[in-house]
Amino acid sequence: MNMDCLKQDRQKRVSFYWMMLLMALLSTMALPVKAGDVALEVSTKGQFVTPQTYQVDLTTRVASVVNAWHLKPEAYRLGVAMLRESEKREQSRMRWALEYQLKTMSIDPELKASLTEQVGRLVATGRVLKQFNWDLVEVKPKQNRLLKEGDTFIAPYRPTTVQISGAVKNHTMPFVGGKTVRQYVHQVIRLAGADPSVVWVITPDANIRQIGVSYWNAQKAYLAPGSVIYVPLQDQQAFNSAMVTLYAAQVLPY
Repeated sequence: MNMDCLKQDRQKRVSFYWMMLLMALLSTMALPVKAGDVALEVSTKGQFVTPQTYQVDLTTRVASVVNAWHLKPEAYRLGVAMLRESEKREQSRMRWALEYQLKTMSIDPELKASLTEQVGRLVATGRVLKQFNWDLVEVKPKQNRLLKEGDTFIAPYRPTTVQISGAVKNHTMPFVGGKTVRQYVHQVIRLAGADPSVVWVITPDANIRQIGVSYWNAQKAYLAPGSVIYVPLQDQQAFNSAMVTLYAAQVLPY
């Protein structure tokens, strides 16, 4: 009887050992962002070493994905974008409103044609227009937001150009290190109705800032590759704001 008890006890200990070993192995195979019961799917695309879909629970935050991803050497970290479906719907409405407004605006025909072409190329991407510091997102509560179903992270290539848009004929120019915003702007011809004194600069991380470019308010400002210079229309603040917002929502090629 005692021998049987000892044998059973030994078998239980061996079974427990193998069970613990199996659990340890499974834990190393689990997705690094997985926690609890699966409720959401989020994904990474573009210049990640392994673009993939993560299955996460409702309490998972942005930092969990950031800590799990690995970027390729050619990835452009400044241009990494987070896309969300709710933002896409809002941007679609904004784009439709711009198209409608252009039809009713009394502006120079050449300017209207250029702006119509630009709006036609702008895409409602769903990009979250929040500046993310991907190295510090875990310690910044406003950036480390909860994930939602379908959230997507895009890592683009590093571009070699900058874009000048708005009240000009749309131009793409080679990026030149050390070249100022004012120098870029003076290489294009503003169309009738353009503001002569300021431009808006949209950087690849969706930062938007106003820069003086006339002789009396010129600021010495520089660009990052992939930036957009938007030349605003005079006396069209709401239109300019919507255009700049949609330009900031664009995603670089990946």
